[in-house]
Amino acid sequence: MAYTGAMTEHAPRKGARPDRSSTQLQDAECVRAVLAGDRERFEELVRRYQRTVCALGVAYTRDPHAAEDLAQDIFVKAYSALAQLREPEQFGPWLLQIARHHAARDYRRRAARPTQPLQSAGELPAKAESPRSSNTIQALALIEELPEPYRETVRLKYQEELTCREIAEREGVPVGTITCRLTRAIAFLRTALKGSSKA
Repeated sequence: MAYTGAMTEHAPRKGARPDRSSTQLQDAECVRAVLAGDRERFEELVRRYQRTVCALGVAYTRDPHAAEDLAQDIFVKAYSALAQLREPEQFGPWLLQIARHHAARDYRRRAARPTQPLQSAGELPAKAESPRSSNTIQALALIEELPEPYRETVRLKYQEELTCREIAEREGVPVGTITCRLTRAIAFLRTALKGSSKA
């Protein structure tokens, strides 16, 4: 898409920070486009804020891989709630508010999790061979219905347990593209599962 905005007469000074109002306008344009049906534009927002959200996740988890999963959940939450954002120009602060709330809740949940005692040497773990729940079966069926490249990205993430960065390197695309694919796929699966549970 070509941009026709007027160019500034003087180039910005080296090392100068990006104009905040310019970023807000770009955010607002992306938000409105996504809400109008151009869901691919959400990838721009993911690329713009992924480092910030991941850095916040690392501050809470102290684990880059856990922070990556946390960031994925945060973007899914933001994508699903995007229609609730009244001022698209405030996407950045709104996203970070979601991120802080979600990260703090995840931290409290992990802190409250009881420590599992170590098994004695030679003791085999008990097998949990309960049948799959109906939600799990439905989710697996819905994953198969996802179009490519979403289906393969979900498979690599949750079956092969690769990180977003590892998937990006394998696919030869930016990390933000993988995050966006997962965000849209998970949002679709959640919506579909909720719809089927109400039927």
